[in-house]
Amino acid sequence: MVSMRDIQKAAKRIYEAKNKAKMDAYHIGDKSFGENRETLEVEADQMITQATTEQLNGGTTAKLTRASTRLQGWVNADKKHRKAIAAVGKVLGEFKALVGSTNAACRQIQLGADAIWPYTDKANALIRRAFGLPEKRPLV
Repeated sequence: MVSMRDIQKAAKRIYEAKNKAKMDAYHIGDKSFGENRETLEVEADQMITQATTEQLNGGTTAKLTRASTRLQGWVNADKKHRKAIAAVGKVLGEFKALVGSTNAACRQIQLGADAIWPYTDKANALIRRAFGLPEKRPLV
């Protein structure tokens, strides 16, 4: 964003009060500039290309190259971030499925223990507690 603001400052020095279309092209005064990640990439690329074409005062080749490099780095980092989010979503879905199957298996074990060690026999109280079963009533 710093590089984009530098380009905007250079454009403002040249075009302020002379050319409203150019001011709009550089998103000068655009309050929504930079708020949306998807449009920022396109708008920033357009600004860099236009600044390079027009050879803005203060927009030296080194500054524009640095801005372009920063933009490309940001785009690459954004792509990596999105891939990581997708991977985490996939792993989370797999984890939830495994937790669900584990819970179902635990429930089957509890039902089996409930059948083998009924609540009606007081001697089974300790083992029922070990399986997380109520001592004085059936599981279901």
